[in-house]
Amino acid sequence: MYNKSVIYLFFMLLGGFVHSQQKTVIHQIAKGDLNKDGITDLAIVKAGKNGDITNYILEIYFLDKEGNKKLIVNAEKAIEASQHGTGDNLENVEIVKGTVHINYSFLRGQSKHIFRYQNNGFELIGFSYGISDGQGHLTDVEFNLSTGRYISKLSNYETGETESKEDKIVKIRPLPNLRNFEPYRSKYFY
Repeated sequence: MYNKSVIYLFFMLLGGFVHSQQKTVIHQIAKGDLNKDGITDLAIVKAGKNGDITNYILEIYFLDKEGNKKLIVNAEKAIEASQHGTGDNLENVEIVKGTVHINYSFLRGQSKHIFRYQNNGFELIGFSYGISDGQGHLTDVEFNLSTGRYISKLSNYETGETESKEDKIVKIRPLPNLRNFEPYRSKYFY
């Protein structure tokens, strides 16, 4: 009887521990005017851990003059989950000149997705990516989705020489919306 009670208590505590490990907490808050009304708005990143994996939720709120918040976006897939120990992580989310920047750092590089509030939603207007292959080559991508200008360059970082460059117009319409955006699902804005 005593052993069964101890085992039962152990599993109850373990269940509570596992549940507490999956709790979502505020990871970061960025402030800035996103809808050009002169009032500071909020981008809130919430994080939840499940073992070695951290999942993120991005919430964007417009504020009014009284400070009341209105939820505009709740995006559960817009920020790639990160795995502890891989070197690939969310660096930060920031508001720059009325746009939301989602910045990632990798073991050998970084990327950025830029969203602007237009057409009653947050649309992807820019993407940049820079990474080393660890064997002397850098790949840099700049994609302005508003104009469609896509530039990709492969260079040798020991000599500084450009080995290949692609500069073209790629029109994507409609522009990807933050509400259902998933990073790294397109060959143009990884």
